[in-house]
Amino acid sequence: LHIDDVSHAISMHGFAGGFGMLAAGLFSTKEAYQAAYAYNRVDACHGIFYNGGIAQLAAQAMTMAFIFGWTVVATLILMGAAHIMFGSRYPSQWEQKGVDYHKFGGECQYSHVAVQHDKNRWAHGILSDTDYGVKEQEGEEAAS
Repeated sequence: LHIDDVSHAISMHGFAGGFGMLAAGLFSTKEAYQAAYAYNRVDACHGIFYNGGIAQLAAQAMTMAFIFGWTVVATLILMGAAHIMFGSRYPSQWEQKGVDYHKFGGECQYSHVAVQHDKNRWAHGILSDTDYGVKEQEGEEAAS
């Protein structure tokens, strides 16, 4: 999908929240439902794993679908407006060299970790589109 989710919001809030919503339709007990709600639907609205009907799980799934749809539509509208008004990309030179250097005047505090990790991947043939100066370092080590 090529989703840039650096804060892991989708995995932490989206998937965990979705499971939490569905879990109420799977694991809720009659006693917990009755304590939380004063409705007479206790027999139909507790978890499937506790011999309940599908009503609670269906309600949770429909609510989750509505929230997903609302989130997609609202995000498309807001991000579309932001893209039209401000643009949503940095110049390609900035992206290639790193936004930290151009925007903040230096490397990020973790760049040495990322570069070292990439050097290790390059050495094992996993990362072949860049050498991050590894060839130059190997040449210097061979000369000394």
